[in-house]
Amino acid sequence: MANEITEQATVSVSKSGGGSLAGSGTYQADMTGNNVHSETYDVGTVEEEIDYGVDIGTPGGVMVKNLDAINYIQIGFAAGVYVIRLMKGQSCLFRPDSGTSLFVKANSATVRIQLWAWQA
Repeated sequence: MANEITEQATVSVSKSGGGSLAGSGTYQADMTGNNVHSETYDVGTVEEEIDYGVDIGTPGGVMVKNLDAINYIQIGFAAGVYVIRLMKGQSCLFRPDSGTSLFVKANSATVRIQLWAWQA
């Protein structure tokens, strides 16, 4: 089968008296593996390494959603180095490089996140 993976992103910004923008993108790919993983995690204020799923190996894609109503989380790919901040309710979609770990830390209280990962 072709195009078993579809990833989409959309953004719209409009500020009265300011600027506005809109954009979207869609990516489709064939899936060579068969494995997918979905799990929720409670992430504390001490850095935690999150598993992509035992059968995934190097993911073809990952999506993380911050399920908290108040606090943000920080995401990085090396211990102590954070490059992504997800605000309450926010999600992000990315494809990690081979051999990359996922590190997550909540800013001020334990936060529940949802993680989805799939093989390429």
